[in-house]
Amino acid sequence: MQEYPRGWPDNLRLPAEWHLVEATSAKLTNGRTGWSAKLTYDKDAKTAVASLVAILEQNGWKCETRDLGANGALVLMELPGKNTTGTAVVGPAPQGTAARIILTVLG
Repeated sequence: MQEYPRGWPDNLRLPAEWHLVEATSAKLTNGRTGWSAKLTYDKDAKTAVASLVAILEQNGWKCETRDLGANGALVLMELPGKNTTGTAVVGPAPQGTAARIILTVLG
């Protein structure tokens, strides 16, 4: 089982049913920090989007979803008052009914 890198924000940690494939973080030249994760979820993309948005909003994020039809959705994220924004791209995984998620945040 993969683990989030040291220093990964608690408000970006997803529950165990979200399978972390890979996660990285780095300090950027402008002093900000970037976080990126690839995850899978054992349900379809529409269910994954609804669950992801609910978790993020519970963790203080403001989210706006753009439906991409059968290809999934784009979730625009903002942490109010923190100058932290991000996106999550959620789509069907190639192997069937699961969803895959790419999450990128700049804080």
